[in-house]
Amino acid sequence: MKKLVFSGIVLAFVLVMASCSMKLPFQVGDSQVGYGKVGTATCSQIFSIAISGDCSISTAMAQGGVKRIHHVDQQVQSYGPYQKVTIYVYGE
Repeated sequence: MKKLVFSGIVLAFVLVMASCSMKLPFQVGDSQVGYGKVGTATCSQIFSIAISGDCSISTAMAQGGVKRIHHVDQQVQSYGPYQKVTIYVYGE
């Protein structure tokens, strides 16, 4: 029983330490367009397979009221096999 508890604690520690978050430029639109509006779209994934949400650029544009895109960023937060992906669309 002690080995099972210890193994669970070690596994939890490894998953927490293996988590990371990064925000990267994803796509560039028209540099002549302003970027006063921001729209976001989020989805959850396990082993890179979407399980909930819609993280498409069109969803982020609709959420933020963006009609023309200046640029798009992608943020990925990883917690072991679970990932949360957020798309940020900047434009006007």
